[in-house]
Amino acid sequence: MGNVIANLPAANTEKSQRPVTYSFLPKTMIGGPYGLGEPEDQSLRDVELDVCIPDILRARVNKERCYEEHEIVSDCGRREQLMMPFRCQKEALVFKKCLYKAFNDPEFIESGKRQFLEERTEFRRTGIPKKRRVQMAEREKRVHRIMEELKEADRLEQEHSNHTS
Repeated sequence: MGNVIANLPAANTEKSQRPVTYSFLPKTMIGGPYGLGEPEDQSLRDVELDVCIPDILRARVNKERCYEEHEIVSDCGRREQLMMPFRCQKEALVFKKCLYKAFNDPEFIESGKRQFLEERTEFRRTGIPKKRRVQMAEREKRVHRIMEELKEADRLEQEHSNHTS
């Protein structure tokens, strides 16, 4: 593993014959089934608080909280193109106010933390990143849909062969 400093054999004691692993990371960050950290650990590192959670909130605020304001600014930008900074100031101000309101809502921030912790827990438990899990779920849906279409085609073919016989 990349975070293991040394894997040394245990000292000759009667207690343990297993090798001793030394690491510079705490056990909560290297434990778990895949060495990705303990799945149930709810502590947050600074980078998660300062980078990961705000990224989640930023994506959610544009889709959920300030969707209409975001669309208005985007439409204005498409319409005005290079003159956008000058001609879309009112729309941008309304959007900024919505963002300010959302990012100062403790409940919204807490929901972002919960979402991040759920995603991180699932990653640590399975070892599969969220993007890959989403791709796998979409593939599973496509396979299921195709199988249903094949069953329907077989049923129609059976029906047709019964009528012609």
